[in-house]
Amino acid sequence: MVECEQITKKAHTMIKGNTLSITAITVLASTLFTADISAATNESPYKSKYETVILYTNDVHCFADENIGYAGLAAYRKEMLKQTPYVAMVDGGDHLQGNAIGTLTKGENIVDIMNHVRYDFATIGNHEFDYGLDVLKARIDSSNTQYLASNVKYTGVSKDPFAKTVPYAIKRFGVNRIGFIGIVTPRSIGSSNPDNFKEDKKIVVNLCGQNNGQNLFDTVQSAVNSCRQNGANYVIALSHLGTSASVVPFDSKTLIANTTGIDAVLDAHSHSIIPFEKLTNKDGKEVILTSTGTGLERIGKLTVSAEGIKTELISDYKEKDPKIAALIARQKEALGAELNNEIGISNTNLSITTPEGARIVRNRECGIGNWVTDAMAFTAGTEIALCNGGGIRSDLKAGKVSYMDLLAIHTFNNKVTKLNITGQKLLDILESCYQHVGSEAVAADGTALNESGSFLQVAGLKLTIDASKPTPIKKSNEGTVIEGDRRVEDVLVKVNGNYEPIDPAKSYMVAVPNYMVNNKKGAGNVNEDSILEIFGIIPDAMAEHFKHIKGDLSQYANIEGRITVK
Repeated sequence: MVECEQITKKAHTMIKGNTLSITAITVLASTLFTADISAATNESPYKSKYETVILYTNDVHCFADENIGYAGLAAYRKEMLKQTPYVAMVDGGDHLQGNAIGTLTKGENIVDIMNHVRYDFATIGNHEFDYGLDVLKARIDSSNTQYLASNVKYTGVSKDPFAKTVPYAIKRFGVNRIGFIGIVTPRSIGSSNPDNFKEDKKIVVNLCGQNNGQNLFDTVQSAVNSCRQNGANYVIALSHLGTSASVVPFDSKTLIANTTGIDAVLDAHSHSIIPFEKLTNKDGKEVILTSTGTGLERIGKLTVSAEGIKTELISDYKEKDPKIAALIARQKEALGAELNNEIGISNTNLSITTPEGARIVRNRECGIGNWVTDAMAFTAGTEIALCNGGGIRSDLKAGKVSYMDLLAIHTFNNKVTKLNITGQKLLDILESCYQHVGSEAVAADGTALNESGSFLQVAGLKLTIDASKPTPIKKSNEGTVIEGDRRVEDVLVKVNGNYEPIDPAKSYMVAVPNYMVNNKKGAGNVNEDSILEIFGIIPDAMAEHFKHIKGDLSQYANIEGRITVK
């Protein structure tokens, strides 16, 4: 790796002497990764005719040893290396957060695992921000994986958390020079906690989300052009954008339609399962779109050969790398006392899906959502509570309930926050968060329809959503407003144990996750001035409520009619 060392020394000297422009630094930083994937390639019996294999993961969310798991991924990598010396491994983001093994160490354990598995590149998912900028910087700095983020710009005055992140990198695989570009969803600030992007109460992370997506497209296009100019004959995007309607125009399909020069998009964020899909870019040329789902249920495999690019998803892989399995076991053992602390015994199964597997927690009322919001209201001393369905991630099984089980249900370290807001503000929040609800909940193939992480599970409310009406939510550069007939109707609020029609002029105490509170203007946003009190994290509220009702969750086995969709 002499080439890399010499370039690194030269870069440090030139940067110290202030002789490089920002653009030159970016290109030089990207060049650091053009060295051959194997230092031993010159002595290898393999020839350049061998295929290049890119293994990709996305939205693992700390499912370290569930499903295929990282030990399975490492084993599969070794299997591929028996077939070709040209193997790389990349991740599309949302790996540091999502399960107890990551949450309790703020992602430190996951970085350790990924270092041992030997990832080459990764991009930043919205949930990488969940522990704040200081922690994210520490995780990036301690990672052996090169982080890529073409559209992340730090505007603060402290230490740049993205100093070791580059827009793209080029790596040589025999005759191929493949460029990898990182793309972070501009929705991150809303889908993580806005406080995690701030210094002195000011947001200091620009994700190029202005001008209805055009800033994002232009920024990515600039990185693609530079990547091509520096010798890449293939360009692969690690895209944490997603494909769901709720993220348009910041979705991968719209990105493809508005850019050129990308050969394949390895997508993330929406947990979509896309083995291989062909789309056309701005010039009418084909671009491959693919995504593995979530939780390492599948490994993505992209193959570059003389015939071009193909992608496939590997599932039901059983082999495990013993060293990685042992590492994860040691990590879990070290956390065991806290993870396995028994909360009590549940008499009921609660699920985020239908019996057929459709994830309705993001488009309909469900029992586990009713329980989580009741627990939040119990902790905050309110009758009303709201929790976004995207924050409720896992089922609760009948039987022994541990703290780990509760962390798996709500993994985001969001704190129960008590607000004092008007009935009108509450109505505006509901209208904004239910804008994507459709008249049908489940498609013929058994998947949930019109899912949105912002869909609210509620306590202390009864309401109707008229899904036949178009959403009155209007977005512009000036903010979000409500214009036209509202979809949310017949809202009743619980007051002293009884339901009564909501009064827009009256003030109500409402418990919410603290991520819903920020200083941005808009129909669905809440100002920090509304905060009355902040409590512990939501899993602690669930534990407190669970003990209070002695594990009797039977009232949540069926929905109660809190949310009606017509």
